[in-house]
Amino acid sequence: MAGRENVIQGAIIAALEVYCDRNWLGTDVFAPYANQQGAGFNQYCADLFARLGRSKIILLEVKELDFAPPPGGVTLPSYSPHQHVADWDFEELGVPIHYAYAGVEALSYLKSSREKQWPNTTLFNVHLCKPSELFADSAQQADAQPDRTSHGNLLSWLLSESGGNSGAAGLLAYFSEVKSHNLRNRILIVASATPGGMQLNSMPATAARELIIEVSLMLRQQGGPAHDNLRAPIDEKSLQDVLAVVNKVAKKIENNRRAMSDIHSRTTQASGEVVANESPLDRRKRLDEESRKVIENRIDERLRTRTPKQKESRDFER
Repeated sequence: MAGRENVIQGAIIAALEVYCDRNWLGTDVFAPYANQQGAGFNQYCADLFARLGRSKIILLEVKELDFAPPPGGVTLPSYSPHQHVADWDFEELGVPIHYAYAGVEALSYLKSSREKQWPNTTLFNVHLCKPSELFADSAQQADAQPDRTSHGNLLSWLLSESGGNSGAAGLLAYFSEVKSHNLRNRILIVASATPGGMQLNSMPATAARELIIEVSLMLRQQGGPAHDNLRAPIDEKSLQDVLAVVNKVAKKIENNRRAMSDIHSRTTQASGEVVANESPLDRRKRLDEESRKVIENRIDERLRTRTPKQKESRDFER
């Protein structure tokens, strides 16, 4: 199934929309173009952005799983260590980003004859994990073989209580006005600067929404023009509440902005000295090799503190 990540992405979008429609959940899914993706201030850090109902937001980096016979085995042929480092960094900033890949060769959506529960089975067979959980050890990472036995699935994530209670997801899901296409990196780092959105959940909705606008304006000179379309009327008391929170989280926001700038620098520039006459392909190989070492070190560090993860429920009928 080489080169069919766009097909998998289409299956995920279709299954999410039908599943949510059948379960009376609002759905807002956005897939930016490839030239809009990246770690820049005004870019999108994932392949797919989904808002489900009022409480769940998820960002998906979609990958294809290649079921090649031995000695190749089951691998992620388009896996990039360079991209993985950036995704892991965004996760550590509190951004709700996950890797998603089909755990079977043919998703239910792609079959010529679909059963009634095809959205459920499609979502159930889309494996899901955070960037930090993609591989169990350095050997899996070297072979681009994901730790499939420990990964959950998209349906279980939908049925769980998680996804809307922490980090950027907890804050962004609070606003019905914030659509998936608004979730550029500059908005995500503002949201993740207030863990869980606890300070904002006690504010009026207009004031909380205005916080994102105010902080975006505060950072606009460093990130280019904004196109958020979030402005709304706000009273003086709410505005003062907003400014108080802005002052309280400004340092954290600036730290996140600086961290995101570092991510962007690593994804667009070579570390150290530029190699003379280096071709784009050679540069990519060199950056991937440098990134591979970063991932290996992070995996080794995680293994020293890792706790066993419970397996997901196999009940996917709803």
